[in-house]
Amino acid sequence: MAQELTFDTKKPENAFREQRIDPLRRGERGNRELTVSIASKGIPYDLTGCTVRFVGTTGTGQLVGPTEIEVANATAGMVRHVLPAEMSTDAGLAHWYYEIYKGENYLDTTESCSVKVLQNADIGGQQATLYIPILEQAKADEQARTAAETKRADAETARATAETARVEAEKLRAAAETKRVNAETSRVEAEKSRATAETKRDASFTEMSTKLSAAAAAAKAARDDATESATAAKKSKDAAAASALSAGKASDSAATVIKETADAAADARRAAEEARGSISADKSMYFKRITDKNGDTWPVIVDSTVKGD
Repeated sequence: MAQELTFDTKKPENAFREQRIDPLRRGERGNRELTVSIASKGIPYDLTGCTVRFVGTTGTGQLVGPTEIEVANATAGMVRHVLPAEMSTDAGLAHWYYEIYKGENYLDTTESCSVKVLQNADIGGQQATLYIPILEQAKADEQARTAAETKRADAETARATAETARVEAEKLRAAAETKRVNAETSRVEAEKSRATAETKRDASFTEMSTKLSAAAAAAKAARDDATESATAAKKSKDAAAASALSAGKASDSAATVIKETADAAADARRAAEEARGSISADKSMYFKRITDKNGDTWPVIVDSTVKGD
């Protein structure tokens, strides 16, 4: 609801001249759009460069504002706004007026206006009941009973459906549990198999390690024996070579000695023969073997009178 009002800064003292707007109900709000013309002794108040503030009190005297409002036409002194909702907070006679400022300077105020705020229904009170004839009440009761029965049947159907769903869910849960148990059993068996395989692997690894160690030891012993044999063979070879060399040297020395001995014996024999000469087989002559300067030898008769027995 829109209303137009005129407020004068002269502020008449006669209370019977106080302006009023149409009454409000307590809690009523947002439905009082006011267009206010501000005058000074009947002449429009020039609001150029000014601000206008709304100041009011509720029916119980509580302050509302100050709140700055819109200046619609400054030279005509016209402002426009909606009555603040706080004005209808309390039942009773609410009042308000306007203040005029230029910057922070307080210039003027207008006369007051009032509005009657009517009491509203007590929402917290006991709810009144409506009188209903017996037949109407019976009909209403039957309708209520039928509706309740329908709701009960629907609820029973819903319960049965929920029970069916619960049973199916229980079956699914049991199947899932069976699968879980089977999976757990398989896992346990797999773990046992793994442990057995791990044990066998450890035993095999230990056995293989033992065999490898034994083979390595045998190979080392064989290698050591071979090394010792090779060393001994080399020593024997070296000794044999030394012995052969010594034997060769000894043989060469013996041959030389034998040859020298034979040569010495021949020379001695020749010398002896040359020294003593020889007697012929019939013992009729004695001769000696003479060697000339060329090394040639021949017998020379020394005596032909030799006679023997």
